[in-house]
Amino acid sequence: MKDFRFHDLRHHFASMLVQHGIDRYVVQRLLGHKTAAMTERYAHLAPNNMRGGVEVLDKVGDVVAKTVAGQVEGQVEGGHEGI
Repeated sequence: MKDFRFHDLRHHFASMLVQHGIDRYVVQRLLGHKTAAMTERYAHLAPNNMRGGVEVLDKVGDVVAKTVAGQVEGQVEGGHEGI
């Protein structure tokens, strides 16, 4: 490998963490970055993480909808049991 530097190992380490979905705050702490802006340089390596965040929100929404539906079905006439 030509022109290898120690920083190349740090960059590879950070890149692998981000690509595998490790939280950017954790990457920031592991690398010793003082600001999130330094760590954000690696954000472009994980575009699918945004999709994963939306998928989590979809699942949470489904759970909330099912919970609310179950509570409404369990109401006693004239009362508010189950809510």
